[in-house]
Amino acid sequence: MTRTLLFGGTFDPVHIGHLVGARIACEILSLDRVLFIPAHASPHKPGEGVAADAAHRLTMLRLAVQDETALGVCDLELRRPPPSYTWDTLQALREKFPGDQFTLLLGADQLPLLHTWHHGEELFARVAVAVLPRTGSDASIPSPPLAAALWEKIRGGLLATPRLEISSTMIRNRLRAGLSIRHLTPSAVEAYILRHGLYEILPENQARD
Repeated sequence: MTRTLLFGGTFDPVHIGHLVGARIACEILSLDRVLFIPAHASPHKPGEGVAADAAHRLTMLRLAVQDETALGVCDLELRRPPPSYTWDTLQALREKFPGDQFTLLLGADQLPLLHTWHHGEELFARVAVAVLPRTGSDASIPSPPLAAALWEKIRGGLLATPRLEISSTMIRNRLRAGLSIRHLTPSAVEAYILRHGLYEILPENQARD
C-alpha cells in the first residue's frame, strides 16, 4: 500500500514554502509520496484568478520536483473543466490508484472555509487530513459549521512545521518590482519564469541578481 499526501492549489508559482511544507508533512506522517495537484483556479477563493496559465504552472511544478523521487505532480484537475473540487479529484484518484491510502494536506488559512467545500462533510469523514500552519491562521479559531467530530479530527491534524514567510503573491510582487526571487523558488523554476517573461517581468530586469 502506498501512503500518498495530496497537496492541491494554484501554485502560481510554486515556491520553496510549498516544497518544504510538503516534504516535512510527509516525514512527520511517515508517508511515501506527495502528489501536487494544480487547479485551474480555487473554488474557495472566488474572484481570484491566476496570473500564469495552466501549462506554465504545470511545467513549473514538474521542474520543481524533477529531482525528488518522493514528490510528483498530478494534472488531473487541469484536464477537466473547472471548477476543481477536491471531492471529485479524490474519487478519480481512488479509481486510478486503488491501493493507495490518501491524506489531504490543507493550509490553516482554509479552516474557516471548510463548510463551503463541495461535499465537505462527506469528504473530511472519508479521508485523513493534515494541516499546515500559516501565519495569521491556526486551528484554534472558532469552529465552522461542521460536525463536532469532524472539526476535532481536522484540528487534530495540525502539523508542527516551520512557518516560512514565503507566498506566491510575494514572488509575483517582487518580480513585478524587478526584484530577485533567488532562493524563494527552485532555480529551475526561477529560470523558467525569467525565460518566459511571466508575471509582468520587464526584459531589463531579467539579468538582475
